Amino acid sequence: MSYFSDILPQLRQAAYLRCHFQLEFLRPVTLPQGALLQLRREFFAALKGLKEQGEGALLSRLEQLLSPPLPAAQLLRTQVKSPPPGVVLSFDCLQAQSFRPGDSMTLTALFIGDAIANAADFLTLLRILGTRGVYCGSGHYAVNVILVENANGEVENLTVKESDELLMHSPVCDFQWWLDNLAPQGEQLIVEVYSPLRLQKAGKPVFRPDVATFVDALVRRVSSLLAYHCHIDIDYDQWELDALLSVVGPGLNKLRWQDWRRLQGAFKQQKIGGVLGRLELLRCGSTDLFYLLNLGQLFNLGKSAAFGSGQYRLLSS
Repeated sequence: MSYFSDILPQLRQAAYLRCHFQLEFLRPVTLPQGALLQLRREFFAALKGLKEQGEGALLSRLEQLLSPPLPAAQLLRTQVKSPPPGVVLSFDCLQAQSFRPGDSMTLTALFIGDAIANAADFLTLLRILGTRGVYCGSGHYAVNVILVENANGEVENLTVKESDELLMHSPVCDFQWWLDNLAPQGEQLIVEVYSPLRLQKAGKPVFRPDVATFVDALVRRVSSLLAYHCHIDIDYDQWELDALLSVVGPGLNKLRWQDWRRLQGAFKQQKIGGVLGRLELLRCGSTDLFYLLNLGQLFNLGKSAAFGSGQYRLLSS
């Protein structure tokens, strides 16, 4: 049985780099609730500009970072049917925010495995986006401060003028070290989802996921990221997943669907939303589940997880 705890030693080869980019705004701007959840659209618009400028090499690297190709190995293709981006973004999107010139906001980026090599390219993309505006042509900013995080969660300030210098000054950590240094949080945990979580079951959206649906999506998210970007196989079958869930007692489920915005253009009447709220998990003494839930905090969950959707935090009840 391929329990997560059994393959934990392999995670020493599963590297990550976590950067906190401080965006200093150059002009007054008000960002509505959920504005940064449209970063995928803004990034690909910036990529289109690179194409028009003939920046083919940089464009190719960024396209592979944000929209990875199918793996060449057939076995990996069966496990990773839709390759996830190797960068995961986190930020505050709970409320509308107004900024004056000189105000800053933090955008956290987690680079996983092979994608660490593209961290400098991502910084270049962030700076290009700053000249275009972070949201619908507004929100122009400069990236003047970069904080990098070690496995203990400590951060240090980098002074980086050129993108190529980013990797030279950044600590690359491994997930085994990070997991080994987590403090136990008890057997009763609360999952607090604070950016729209969108899950599907049998091809249909799930409007109130239960523990089984949440953990099943979590296993698939963690295993696909580590398989594709770190070349580590964590392939749970249904029997193993059922065994993992058998030790979890369902508690209060306060997850609810909320609509956040309407699509622009021809589909402007179509609402876009996701699940927010809290899910209580009882008897969470399983080491596997503890590790998976904590990695999920870094990886986000559900559709558009790489671009800030499906962010959650673990709390002790």
